[in-house]
Amino acid sequence: MGKLNLRRDKITCIVGLEHKGKVIIGGDVQGTGGNTKILHTQPKVFNKKGVLMGYTSSYRFGQILEHNLADPVVPENINEVYRWLITVLVPDIKRALKDHNYGKDDSGGNALIGVRGQLWELQPDFSVLRSVLGYNAVGSGEEYAKASVYTSTANFGGFATLDAARSAVELAIATAGNFSPSVGTEAVLLVA
Repeated sequence: MGKLNLRRDKITCIVGLEHKGKVIIGGDVQGTGGNTKILHTQPKVFNKKGVLMGYTSSYRFGQILEHNLADPVVPENINEVYRWLITVLVPDIKRALKDHNYGKDDSGGNALIGVRGQLWELQPDFSVLRSVLGYNAVGSGEEYAKASVYTSTANFGGFATLDAARSAVELAIATAGNFSPSVGTEAVLLVA
């Protein structure tokens, strides 16, 4: 039999959801490599001065974002968030990664970013995108997670409470963990 080849950037599940001016981001706590898996104490989601981040790709990518990225100063005007992400945050991320010998100038990692009630995806080429759906997922379990949130939204017509929205994110990660061997069912969720 051939060696199991799990792509480094496709091992985990991070799920985000916009809800009434807030963002929920959750991530599983399982680490997977080849034919092994282990639950880790360090979550793949964190809050950096009011900016939520949940990462895939590698633990080192996330460690640099969490501990070496300059503290973000987010614009007050929500209409300036997109521009700020592209002109300030992405260059800061690229600088932090370069300073700590991670990746190349044109490649980083995949992450979800929650800021001022908006959910954004940072792609490995440093593109920044926002889905019209109000939710997104990245990692090896993303298809399962997106389907789960879609089904929850369709069945309940949205989420009346923050607790209901949190439950939808938890369910999405659990669903991905039940179908993808590289995703755990236990998760950490943050709200900002």
